[in-house]
Amino acid sequence: MSVSKRNGSKYFYIQFQYNGKTYIKSSKTPDKQLALNLEAQWRKQLIEQNQLGLKSPIEITKGFQLFVKSKSHIKSIKYTIHWCDKASSHFKHLLYVHQITTDWGEVKTNPVGTS
Repeated sequence: MSVSKRNGSKYFYIQFQYNGKTYIKSSKTPDKQLALNLEAQWRKQLIEQNQLGLKSPIEITKGFQLFVKSKSHIKSIKYTIHWCDKASSHFKHLLYVHQITTDWGEVKTNPVGTS
C-alpha cells in the first residue's frame, strides 16, 4: 500500500501490487487521507472482481459502444449503429445496462447488489 506525491505534482499517486501486477494511478487529489481512502476502495474493487467474480456496472453509452464494436464485422453495421443510438437515447435516464429489464417500459431502480 503506497500513497505518495511525485515530483512537481500537487496530487497524490496510488501504487500497490495485487496478484503479481502493479497498479498505479493518480488520486487526483492533494488530500492524503482521501488518497488513502481511494487506494483502499480501488484495492477492494479488484478483490471483489478477482475473488468474488463481481463485475463493475457498465454505463448505458459504454454498453452500446461495446456492442457496436463487437458487431463491426457484420454487413448491417450501419443499422446496428442506428438502433444502438436510438436505444441509447431511449435509455438516457438510466445510468447502467443492468437497469434495463425485459419490459422496456419497466425500469429497475434498485442499485447493484440489492433486490
